[in-house]
Amino acid sequence: MLLASILFVVYGSLVPLNFQPLPWAEAVARFMTFGADDLGMGSRVDKASNVLLTIPVAFAAAQCLLPGRSWMGTWMLRGVIAVGILLMAVGVEFAQQFFPPRTMSWSDVVAQNLGTVIGLTAQHRWGAAVSEWLLGWWRRERSSARLSRALKAYLAVLLGFSLLPLDLTINPVEIYHKWAEGRVILMPFAGLTGDVSERVYECVSDIAIWLPVGVFLYLSGPLSLRKTLLRGLLMGAVIEGLQLFVFTRVTDVTDVLLAGMGVVLGSGCARFWSLASVQATERIGAGRWLSTWVAWLLLVLVVFWYPFSFRMPSGDEWMSWLRVPFTTYQLADEYRAINEVLRRIGFFLPGGVLWFLTLNARVRGRVAKLSGATVFLLLLVAVVVEAGQVFLPGKVADLTDAGLAFLGGVLGFRLARWSVSTVPSLPRLAEVRSIPVPAVRARAPAPLAAGPARGGVRLHVGFVLALAVALSVAVNLPGVPYNVRELIAVGPLGLVSSMAMAICLFLLANAPLLLLNRSPLWVFAAPLGLPLIGALCYGLLRLGVPLESIHDVVGSPVLDWPWEWERLLRFMALWTSIGIQVGLACLFVAMLMDPRRLPAFVNGLLVSAVLAYPLYWVVVDQAATDNLIELMASQAAFSAASWLAMGALGICLAASSLSVLIAVPSLWRSLVPTMVVGTLVAPFAILAGLEQNVIKYEKVFSALQFLLSTDRTQYVTGAALWIRFVFVLAVLACGLALLQHVGWRFTSALKPPIQRRAHIH
Repeated sequence: MLLASILFVVYGSLVPLNFQPLPWAEAVARFMTFGADDLGMGSRVDKASNVLLTIPVAFAAAQCLLPGRSWMGTWMLRGVIAVGILLMAVGVEFAQQFFPPRTMSWSDVVAQNLGTVIGLTAQHRWGAAVSEWLLGWWRRERSSARLSRALKAYLAVLLGFSLLPLDLTINPVEIYHKWAEGRVILMPFAGLTGDVSERVYECVSDIAIWLPVGVFLYLSGPLSLRKTLLRGLLMGAVIEGLQLFVFTRVTDVTDVLLAGMGVVLGSGCARFWSLASVQATERIGAGRWLSTWVAWLLLVLVVFWYPFSFRMPSGDEWMSWLRVPFTTYQLADEYRAINEVLRRIGFFLPGGVLWFLTLNARVRGRVAKLSGATVFLLLLVAVVVEAGQVFLPGKVADLTDAGLAFLGGVLGFRLARWSVSTVPSLPRLAEVRSIPVPAVRARAPAPLAAGPARGGVRLHVGFVLALAVALSVAVNLPGVPYNVRELIAVGPLGLVSSMAMAICLFLLANAPLLLLNRSPLWVFAAPLGLPLIGALCYGLLRLGVPLESIHDVVGSPVLDWPWEWERLLRFMALWTSIGIQVGLACLFVAMLMDPRRLPAFVNGLLVSAVLAYPLYWVVVDQAATDNLIELMASQAAFSAASWLAMGALGICLAASSLSVLIAVPSLWRSLVPTMVVGTLVAPFAILAGLEQNVIKYEKVFSALQFLLSTDRTQYVTGAALWIRFVFVLAVLACGLALLQHVGWRFTSALKPPIQRRAHIH
């Protein structure tokens, strides 16, 4: 308390910390004329403020030094305390020369010494009672629940942040000027500024600040909705009321209402998810927690990478993010700097919480620990998010931000683990009741690692032949888009084209399934394996697919490379881009059925994040514009490619879920939601990534019309266009599901989740 009160005096006397160098001789000369100051200068409120500054300093110093001393020693130490506070006051006044607009004044020194006398007198009269009260309070806090202490600590941090930059005032004139300048707002939502998105962001961020308070309130002891709302409104009103005395802060009744909403929502979320309950993490399962973590990661990428206008940085920009730590924070005032620090930590704190809940759902009978792999993952996410800003003009990449983000993730993990460890020991879910697991062993053949049976090989070959025949028939049906018909050669060579297309599609659908029975580290081999398979497929397609159709997909050569190296490498990159989406969907579905595959899926996400921009650079940025690139939105920007990749991932998720669901209907609880989400995301993401106005062939049409029309002379419009779009998405999802069905059957992915032994009570 003594140290805190001294820091408060020094900080409050030097704020706003606008340091300006001054020659030492000049500063001493000014200080020597300090005595000419008129003691009557300054308002009564300023004098009262200075008196109040040193009362807690003197009281705390006396509490630390005087108990147990003799009568003589007590009075001598009081003199030492008074002299020490006098020297501190004079030193602060001297330092104010270097921090304009602060000015030196003997009135402040006299007022602060008066506060010292009052503080020493108060300690002599009430010191023993205060010590007894503090000791009792400390004992009660030590014996109270951790969640209660966490709530009080969070409220203390929130209060301290709300009172920054601590330019406090109790002067009625200054408070009146604050109200006259519009910084005291009594009309709800009247203080919101900016466009709709900025207003929504401001409201959502204010609500999010109070969510942890609601969570802690519920975990400390569930309350009724009315009591929860009243407590939230009361705490918000107290903080806003105190902000009235912070001259540079805005007091807004809207913040009180948003505080109440945030507390109620936080309590509701805790009630629904039971975040701190070990039973809840087991019941929800690792897959759902991981899905929430992935959603959080996508949200963070959107916040820090928007508007996704990636470009290659110049030579100096590559190393710009390795600047001296906290350099960028020194360019702003202390309030904005602290706000940015807390904002960076706050964005990544939920990631640590969700990752703990994901790991905790996988372990049995213990609480997840902060392992080296978790530290590496949190650090990698923080570095990737910050490194991506190097490629974004207008963004400031800073290694300090990466460190703060990593700190937020670790704090979130620690906080979640600490909260779970405070919950009273409850019977584990498996101990309370035995959970019957559907008997599906008869449908789960031997793992692929042991090699597929001969019947499986025949099924694979049969699927490829059936697909080749289906392609040969489909291209001749009426209503098939002409872009699809052009992929199959005319005449006898058409059979070769159909067979080559069938083999390529089958490899694209089933190659990722080879990773499901192997170590998660095998996922990192995907950047090598997928391009090799792509090279094989390019050779097959060159045997039967017209070269013009290949140019329509990957673009015409523009680099004057010998042979077909440019087309080959671009096709390999495009194949890898699509294969990553198929692989991510397979790993996600497999992880839902067996949480032990969680590391493999996380590795897949990391591979996807690392390869996203290099693949875009090869397939889109450096390619000719006479291919599918001209159909992408925003002049084929990275954001458009990201939307299309998300649409492809949605189709693959729906297909993989459907494929497994056909074989094991008992797993519908985890597969149906995934299939529904993929089905809903795919069309919207694809539409967001496609250009709406393409000017070509002396016509204006949309990319969707170009892809789905049967004839270039007459593009389909209206309801017919949307019916075709939905039909094509359904064909793609169902076709991919059928292609993967055999592959899923011959992997261990169809084994039921971890079997639990039945408990007999």
